[in-house]
Amino acid sequence: MQSFSKRFTNLARSGFFSPLAARNFVDVPNSLAQEVEGPVELRKYLGEKKPRLAMLYFYGGWNPQCEEMEDAFRKFTLNHRDLKCFKIDVEKHPRLKSVYAAKYEPEFLFLVSGGEIQRFIGADVEKLDEATQKMKSYIYDSGEWSGSLVDTYEEFDDAFKREFREHDEDWMALFSHH
Repeated sequence: MQSFSKRFTNLARSGFFSPLAARNFVDVPNSLAQEVEGPVELRKYLGEKKPRLAMLYFYGGWNPQCEEMEDAFRKFTLNHRDLKCFKIDVEKHPRLKSVYAAKYEPEFLFLVSGGEIQRFIGADVEKLDEATQKMKSYIYDSGEWSGSLVDTYEEFDDAFKREFREHDEDWMALFSHH
């Protein structure tokens, strides 16, 4: 019986993982947002790039409010170029919804240096824009921001690990029983 590391190495050499490695984000046409293709990609991007300001947009393709929001959201991303925006389809990625404790669609989660600072629920893009401007002003201009802008991405990384532990164990079992 081959050891796990030997089987893993053989699978890697055979190209078994190349479809996984090729997965990435899909650009949303006419916007600066990116559609999340999977939780691993989001976790890796946030962990490596650590954008100062990020927004996670949780939506459901079945939801008429989210459908209404599409064009307005595209324009919103173009008006807020300093905000790294990600779209997360809750039907495709229900566990991401759980990791970030999103309960509604549409729901917007704002992260500053990886830490949640604000949530916005609803399809009113004018109010979303107002809330975004107020948040940016508070962080950049007011001098009232007493929070630290040090890296807090580890908190969500811990949530990822808790949520996906079961999946990871199944993944590891795939290699250990052959």
